[in-house]
Amino acid sequence: MVAMETVQCPFCGQAFELAVDTGVASQRFTTDCEICCRPFEVVAECEEGEILSMDVAANWSGRDGAARCLHHAFSYWTRAQLREHSAL
Repeated sequence: MVAMETVQCPFCGQAFELAVDTGVASQRFTTDCEICCRPFEVVAECEEGEILSMDVAANWSGRDGAARCLHHAFSYWTRAQLREHSAL
């Protein structure tokens, strides 16, 4: 069974609906923001028909595509917080 959950992009801050297969109890996957198209990681814990918890994390990779990735949980940050972090 698929459940819909509203998530907020850790990059642009826009909220959108994400479909999650609740038939898989524990899952981690990468998806793209529907607004800014940047990839981010989703970690979800589910029971059949229900999402128990969900976290989203920014997923950065090195410009040469190397295995350099930083994962930061930015769930539900405001635009001001995102701007402040990107200035670092």
